[in-house]
Amino acid sequence: MEPELAPPENVSKLGHMLEEIRKLYRATPFLPFSLELSSGGVIKVPHQDYLWITPAGMILVCDDAGVAEFVSPGQVTRVRVDGAVPGMAA
Repeated sequence: MEPELAPPENVSKLGHMLEEIRKLYRATPFLPFSLELSSGGVIKVPHQDYLWITPAGMILVCDDAGVAEFVSPGQVTRVRVDGAVPGMAA
């Protein structure tokens, strides 16, 4: 039995979500951000050292205690910057 492939519109959404996460990860200066998940959970990324994206597109996030969690881009419903953006009014 062959694995089911995601519909093209879902592949596009996943790629867009990964690109948004990569932009925040690479931003200078880095601003802490959170990944809001379809389960209702929120994973905070306080620093670049806490996040990795595998070549296959899986997201690995570590917390202060060293506990790591793999997240599929399909689980991420929103990416939110946690800090104030310099130069922007609140």
